[in-house]
Amino acid sequence: MTKSVGTGLVVLGLTVVSFLVGLAVGHHGTFDWVMGYLQNEVEGNLTQRVETLARLRTGDEAGAISFLEDSIDRATVNLATNRPWTEMSPQTQNALAWAKLYREAFPAAADAEVTRVLEKIPMPDVRDLSPAVRQLLEEGSENGPGRSGGGI
Repeated sequence: MTKSVGTGLVVLGLTVVSFLVGLAVGHHGTFDWVMGYLQNEVEGNLTQRVETLARLRTGDEAGAISFLEDSIDRATVNLATNRPWTEMSPQTQNALAWAKLYREAFPAAADAEVTRVLEKIPMPDVRDLSPAVRQLLEEGSENGPGRSGGGI
């Protein structure tokens, strides 16, 4: 083997090892970032659930509903922002469609951003909803504007 071929193989080997080390370090950093983000999300969800239960148990049903509706609106905007509908997973599309149906029955306060996002979401087939959500939507329709919303 000539000296230049041997040197080339050593350089190639070092390049591959450097690439793999960089990949591993980058992957580990990304993993840590994603896990930190998920940890924050779980902590936030837990706090919201405890707050909602505390409001319900202290008789503040309207406050609990308002708190949950605000959470729905924030999640709807966060899931849909800067993402075309066709590029969203079926699970994300389904979650957004459920939020749209809920907000059709129980409209949000005048929040232009939520309204803008909801306008872009297609209406789902009501048959795809859980029995509880279907019942709630029917009750919202029957109770009309006197309830939290006008119904669908």
